[in-house]
Amino acid sequence: MYFVSFGRFRKRPARETVAAITKIMDNAPKEGVKFLSAYWALGRFDSVVIAEAPNEQAFMKIALSRGVRFNRDPHGSAEREGHKARRVAAENREVSEES
Repeated sequence: MYFVSFGRFRKRPARETVAAITKIMDNAPKEGVKFLSAYWALGRFDSVVIAEAPNEQAFMKIALSRGVRFNRDPHGSAEREGHKARRVAAENREVSEES
């Protein structure tokens, strides 16, 4: 499975923080997670990480390890989009059942 994680930092990351994240990414293959790429971003999010893992549990174990946590989108746009997608899917099922 592929995972795309968007991150925000509360403050500018120090060299030690970047080194700790790099160490976690280097040790991730031991847990079955392979980081494919990582980018600094401009805009709402500060970073984007793309990884491959066998399941959600393996990815989340690495993503939440040693206090390195990505902040949730404060605007909840991902949750709203997920809710919207579920609503549209339900409406499409209703339309197809009527046909």
